[in-house]
Amino acid sequence: MPYDFREGDYVRSTNKIYFPLGVGRIQKIRGNQCKVQFDPYVFSKPPYISENKILSLSELEKIYTPLERFEMEYLDDSWKFEAKTVAARLLTANMGGQLSNARTEILPHQIFTAYKVVSSSIRRFLLADEVGLGKTIEAGIIWQALHQRGLANRTLIICPAGLTIQWQEEMKDKFGVFFEIYRRDFNANYPRIWDLKHYVIASIDTLKRKEHKETLLENRKWDIIIFDEAQKLSAREYESGKTEKTYNYRLAEDLKEYCDCLLLLTATPHQGEENHSRFRNLLKLLSQDVNFKDIPGCEDNGGTIPFYDLILRTPKKSVTDSKGKKVFKGRKTHRLPFVMYEDERNFYHAVEEYIRTGYNMLGRIKDKKKKMAVGFVLTIFQKMNASSVHAIKSALQTRKEKLLKPLQKQENETEEFWDSRFQGENEAKEIEKNQQFIIENEIDMIDSLLKMSVNKDKKLDTLFRLIERIDKEAPRKEKEKILIFTEYRKTQEYIVSKLEKKYGKGSTTVIHGGMKLENTMDEKEEIDILWESLQKKGAMQASTAKKTSQRLFWEHENVRFLVSTEAGGEGINLQCSHIVVNYDSPWNPMRKEQRIGRVYRYGQDKVVQIYNFYNQGTIEEKVQSYSEDKIGRAAEAISRVTHEDPEDIIAALNGQLEVQFNPEEIYSRTLVEGTLNKQTQLELNEAIERAKRACELAVTSLFKNVTSYSFNDYKTDLATDLTLNNLEDLIKLFLKKHHRQIQEIDDKIFSFITPDVLEQYKIDKRYKFVTFDREKAIKRGDLDFFALGHP
Repeated sequence: MPYDFREGDYVRSTNKIYFPLGVGRIQKIRGNQCKVQFDPYVFSKPPYISENKILSLSELEKIYTPLERFEMEYLDDSWKFEAKTVAARLLTANMGGQLSNARTEILPHQIFTAYKVVSSSIRRFLLADEVGLGKTIEAGIIWQALHQRGLANRTLIICPAGLTIQWQEEMKDKFGVFFEIYRRDFNANYPRIWDLKHYVIASIDTLKRKEHKETLLENRKWDIIIFDEAQKLSAREYESGKTEKTYNYRLAEDLKEYCDCLLLLTATPHQGEENHSRFRNLLKLLSQDVNFKDIPGCEDNGGTIPFYDLILRTPKKSVTDSKGKKVFKGRKTHRLPFVMYEDERNFYHAVEEYIRTGYNMLGRIKDKKKKMAVGFVLTIFQKMNASSVHAIKSALQTRKEKLLKPLQKQENETEEFWDSRFQGENEAKEIEKNQQFIIENEIDMIDSLLKMSVNKDKKLDTLFRLIERIDKEAPRKEKEKILIFTEYRKTQEYIVSKLEKKYGKGSTTVIHGGMKLENTMDEKEEIDILWESLQKKGAMQASTAKKTSQRLFWEHENVRFLVSTEAGGEGINLQCSHIVVNYDSPWNPMRKEQRIGRVYRYGQDKVVQIYNFYNQGTIEEKVQSYSEDKIGRAAEAISRVTHEDPEDIIAALNGQLEVQFNPEEIYSRTLVEGTLNKQTQLELNEAIERAKRACELAVTSLFKNVTSYSFNDYKTDLATDLTLNNLEDLIKLFLKKHHRQIQEIDDKIFSFITPDVLEQYKIDKRYKFVTFDREKAIKRGDLDFFALGHP
């Protein structure tokens, strides 16, 4: 139909190239062409900028205003107006990503933080949520909110080497985007390769090297750079005026201007030093114009930005669900002391003597690399000796077989991509690589250890007595689900075999580093069929993925136990249980917190019960008891000031201790000397005191004025009455009006054929498995999750 176009008319292009720009307004007309200005509006796609185009009048259609349409009696069906109104409301309600298609629970404090970052004109923040609140997911939600606005097309995530694969899995699993890992998925053999990459994860241990950093800096800027574990970006000042900057810090310093958005992630931004230098220098990466005058002992340096304006922090006590109810119901830790049987004790001390002799012989090894490698093997033996007889005997047998083989040349291997979640399992593999004799007649000594008979296991007996107690006292009695953690696969195999012997195959499932994350076929399978395979083959032989084991543990009443290595300490949600048993305890206290975090999280409706084994009279028990007693007293002291639960304060202190001392040095020294001497006690005391000071500073001054989530602010500024149910109703209405049936093929799972009117948008012609339910989408990765962000 011909139109009489005038300047000021609203128009839309019929040309496929310009049609996505939507409705524009004619600015000038010259001959058969015109200049049209397209301004962003609620249905625009990013980037949200005004654009001017010279278009042919023959390729334009006139868009009449509502008043003009009314005068012409050209009215749409009422349902179209209602549908557009709901669609517009859904888009504007998604300010913090609460209606996004992220496959994760989205809590109000995460929405609040995402909105603060997205709505800020200068997006440079330290994200400092307390330990256990999921900083990776929160950063992902911020990333997705920016990405949906066209502000995150080039993203670089920099993290410790051991976290690269975890970040990759989380971003793919939760947000549907594959991030390439530098030096694993691609190499920058030519500098300009960086320019072609959009979503990259890189190890800080790689990028800080001169050759890699220079190549990176030769290329164009990034939209977002995220530094994880930002407490490791350390620059310390001394009284002399000298500033000691680590290579990590220098990398961040060089990259800080190479991005529009810079996010630093850490739960422990302050390490407790009295001059606050590392904390101040960390914030200077975000802005040089920052003022620290509100920190005790710091002078007014003339900066215009108060330091707390650069920090977003949510304390655990403030976290709520969307109705304002507290998420964390509390936790309680129990010690399970036991004394080994005589044959166990004899074997334990004999292995201990072998390890002690080895430590004492390290001085004879001149080659530094060989000395480190042998020392590492001895450290692993020490941990395994505390884990189980089965684990250490298996390791000794492997050691003997390796020593008997002809000396093999070791390839130069890189540790850039070892996964820190599988630390114990990776350590066990290291034993297979080392052929360096530690002591004379080592094979004879190993033979004598392997011949020692150990017929009973007091730790296992204590575990069974605990289960019997749970069966009598817990709310669900013998139906109560129990999560058991160990560092080593051999200990896992041993525990599983004993549980299946007592409670039958099908009672137990596992998670370990040798399993892939998910199996789409398993996700579609009936739970009883999956369980039948588990019952037939047993947990160690059944071919399942981590998410399949998670599902069996959640959904099948016969699966009572999940025995996991550290592979279940991150990224797996197990709130169906409120009982965590640490069969062995990681030397790094933060590892234990990550285990507990699998059940102590959103959706947990009970007080979490944590059980830790203490092998009385051993080196491990001496160190753990001493340090945990000190930590407990420090938490009580802080609690009297903050009125927080001491258990939650212990979690924060454990997070601090990760950067305060080296547990390997403490344990190995105590083993060699046979006692926890005064010097070692002093080191522990000082580390705990620094951690305590950092926690006290966080509450009393450091984070007192930072932007922090509160439910009242969320309810006032961000909460919406719209949910994904409204989106579901909208799509069902649209399909009905375009004569398409939507079939519910399973609970909350639908199938439909796409209406022809949407053909131009290049989406699938048919959707076979669709859900609008976030919980269902989290459990089943094969489903199309229809929420904002889906094509």
